[in-house]
Amino acid sequence: MNKKNLFVLTFFCIAVIIFNLTAATLPVTADNGYYFDKNGKFVITDPNKIPKASDFNIAYSFPTKQYHREILSKKQQRVYDIIMTTLQQGNIEVICNMEISETEITAVFKSIKRDHPEFFYINSLSYRAMYIKDGKYIISVAFVYDPAFVKIGIEKAINDVKKAAEPIINGAKKIENTADQIKYIFEAMIDDLTYAPDVKNCLYSQNVYSGIVTKVSVCAGYSAAFQYYCNELGINCTWLASSYHAWNLVESDGDNYYVDVAWGDPNNFKIKYDYTYLNFTDSMTKTLSNRLNRKDAYLRDYLSSFLPSANGQTKE
Repeated sequence: MNKKNLFVLTFFCIAVIIFNLTAATLPVTADNGYYFDKNGKFVITDPNKIPKASDFNIAYSFPTKQYHREILSKKQQRVYDIIMTTLQQGNIEVICNMEISETEITAVFKSIKRDHPEFFYINSLSYRAMYIKDGKYIISVAFVYDPAFVKIGIEKAINDVKKAAEPIINGAKKIENTADQIKYIFEAMIDDLTYAPDVKNCLYSQNVYSGIVTKVSVCAGYSAAFQYYCNELGINCTWLASSYHAWNLVESDGDNYYVDVAWGDPNNFKIKYDYTYLNFTDSMTKTLSNRLNRKDAYLRDYLSSFLPSANGQTKE
């Protein structure tokens, strides 16, 4: 090989190396308005190319009323549906121009958590990147798993709940009347659960896992479990909260009632079930709170205050 050809070959090889090194540092993008850099950072190049919430394909279903969704604005409801679609499809992140503010999407997430106890393993939302214009655009939303359930294994934790819930669900399915199904769940849960004497030492106390799997819980776990059972049976139900208590709002025979399984468990040997905490109404909350020296126990928090009142006819 003469010197000229050797020079050309050497120059070509160097050029190829430089090209490859340069290409490796350039972002890979399909010209869709964003890319992930070599460190995994989400970078927006053109927010106008990212799909808008109004164009997102909504594809999810749920058998009962989603009470907290109904109190959101139309734009928030759209984002609620986007997140629900993403969750039901098993994805952990959605990249979409949400067209709402961070405050608004936080309210959406809280609403989903209260409407859907089955997502107990999700701890919070993470905004991997935001492009804010007039405070109204959030682009990338990822779901942050609760470390306690990451340790157990997310899929295992979900299956634990499903399997442990089967006996009560199957028992209730044998009953045709909704009011009797609600009573059955109330009694079965009291038979099945133990109220934790110390919330600090109660594992998973604030979600459905304690109310169904570990069977040692506090009011939040009781309420989440009751809601889970009702949802599985097609009974409209949600959970409410005050500054220090949680209970349920349930629909029966077209009317709304309260059910408080945690306090319906007398935890003594005089009576097995305290039915005064089954199907009670707003007119009874003050009396029932004072009965246990728990002032304002049923004074709803901000989010709960927008939900329907419990004004059904007294059930015997």
